Amino acid sequence: MKHKRLSQLSTLLELISEQVDVAALVGKIPFEGSQLIEAALEQPKLHLEAGKLRVQCMHKRGALEAKLSLETSMLAQRRRSIRNPEGKRDNTEGAVKAYVEMQPSVIKLRKLLNTAIAKEELSKQLVDVYRSRKDVIRIIVDSGKISLQAKELAMLKGSAKLRSAVRSVSHRSFLHLGGEE
Repeated sequence: MKHKRLSQLSTLLELISEQVDVAALVGKIPFEGSQLIEAALEQPKLHLEAGKLRVQCMHKRGALEAKLSLETSMLAQRRRSIRNPEGKRDNTEGAVKAYVEMQPSVIKLRKLLNTAIAKEELSKQLVDVYRSRKDVIRIIVDSGKISLQAKELAMLKGSAKLRSAVRSVSHRSFLHLGGEE
């Protein structure tokens, strides 16, 4: 049982560690009516990539939060342990906190954390955009104007001739729905 969990964890970590091309993800958001088939075929992969990016950003933010917390607690503990010449501690909590916040290492980590939080929010919005993109594709397909049955998709992958025929039909359907060339 432990081996299976470790195997699943290592697989998950490998999946998370793969680099995601953010520019390519953003570039593939829009699609034209004539590209509906290709958009439908690549949607799951793109949604997965956007999800991977979100998990990577969340992981980085969490790691930076932990690192910042460790750094601030170590600096605060060190500052609290300093005694005056009479052997007494005369640092108030406010003074300790101000000292910690002014340290270059804390300032640097805060900037990195703020950047990671912004990237995480961007990745969250990217996942939402791909969810909406999936819904748009589904609405067009469900409207009955274009049929994407599983058999047709399987045949589409293997046949260039069929692919061009389906593109032509989907383009005509797109024009029928009010699209412009």
